[in-house]
Amino acid sequence: RDRMGSAASVLSVRQGLGVIQLATIIFFEVCGGPYGIEPLISSGRPLHAIVGLIIMPIVWSIPIALVTAELSSQYPETGGQVMWCHRSFGLKWTYIQGYMSFFGNLLDTAATPVMVLDYMEVVTGERSSLERFAAGFTALVFITYLNIRGVEMVGTASVVFAFLCISPFILFVALGIKYIDTSIWAISDEFDFKPFSFDSKFATFLTCLVWNTSGYDMAGACAGEVENPKKVYPKALLITVTLVSLIYIAPLMIGVCVPGAMDYDLWEDGYFGTGVALALGGPWFAVVMGVVGAMASLGQLNSLLLGSSRELYCMSNLGLTPQILDRVHPKFLTPHYSVLFFSACVAPLILFDFDTLVEVSTFLDSIAFVIFFASYLKLKSETHKTLEMRESGAVFSANDQELLLGRNIDDGFQVPGGMTGGIVICIPPMLVCVLVVLVCSVTTWIACVSVVALMFIVWMAWLGPRLSHKSS
Repeated sequence: RDRMGSAASVLSVRQGLGVIQLATIIFFEVCGGPYGIEPLISSGRPLHAIVGLIIMPIVWSIPIALVTAELSSQYPETGGQVMWCHRSFGLKWTYIQGYMSFFGNLLDTAATPVMVLDYMEVVTGERSSLERFAAGFTALVFITYLNIRGVEMVGTASVVFAFLCISPFILFVALGIKYIDTSIWAISDEFDFKPFSFDSKFATFLTCLVWNTSGYDMAGACAGEVENPKKVYPKALLITVTLVSLIYIAPLMIGVCVPGAMDYDLWEDGYFGTGVALALGGPWFAVVMGVVGAMASLGQLNSLLLGSSRELYCMSNLGLTPQILDRVHPKFLTPHYSVLFFSACVAPLILFDFDTLVEVSTFLDSIAFVIFFASYLKLKSETHKTLEMRESGAVFSANDQELLLGRNIDDGFQVPGGMTGGIVICIPPMLVCVLVVLVCSVTTWIACVSVVALMFIVWMAWLGPRLSHKSS
């Protein structure tokens, strides 16, 4: 057995998340509203943005959600993809996947306070870097406190945030539906899709599209804290995929048609408040949308910190990070040191540009996703083998019995089609991952290669020898 020990079981005792709470947590891990999709218009224009938001759920979001639902219901343990990779490939690949996910999550999470600030400036006006940092840090401290208090607090806060963030878009649609002009949806401008040329517009478009439709995998990080995972996960993920698709496409299809908001070069992060809402309903509506956008970003920060801290906690359980990070709070039963450490790492990144954070995080996440899908296929093949052995009446070896520990292969959710179905749904998102890596800018490549190089240096010089010494 690995070092999952008592700390993992302590977290699993707090099984407080039901369908609605989990669905809203996943909703904020993915989007929180149509905030952050504005660069799709400035880089790709209405046609490409609308087509992209229709296609991506099919080739990206739904496959990830299905894989997450199967793994979370069959392996209901805290840590999600970190633990699934460890079950599949052992510590070395878990180290690579875990740290890729850690750095990607770090940048993902840092982008959310930046979005909070961008939308609050709709209300407060432009602020200095110091003022932006102070406001972003305050938001981070508040969300850190919620995460330390417990998963139930995070789930309840997510439900409240979701209600407050979704409600104004009913008014948005009501005010804007009269402006719909389907001919505008066909505007594409000149947009040269050259995936191997490091074209900055295409890189911005693709990474923004992927970033805004990702996050379903993070739902597995708190599987040990979910009531009845085999039933809750499929329902929660189905609700979230449907809701996210609607909350993105409907406001965008209306927003691009609103007079006064049709200078598409101005569509950057925050424009739903500064541009579209202002043109649609005047200053009061711009203020409402600015406040709602900030709350949505807080909701995202809340959910991302939950999943990221759980993955970090499990890496510590496996000996891949300092051991102090696997401690749990004596009262709230949360990995409070992991929460605090992750938040401390996020804080300095608040001053970075939103597009830069998104592009680099998407590159790192793409590498982690390839390992995520490989882990899924490995575990699914073992499940297929187990079922065949049981049907034939074969006797399970000690090794086979060890692989079955903690698994719900009889009543857990499974992707239809068996092993073939699993392979088929993994191909499209893995191709998207390859495309993301190929189109990112040279600067992003340098940053990510530096991260990979640092990881290998740490493994070769310190972590690998230390783990080998412990095992011997």
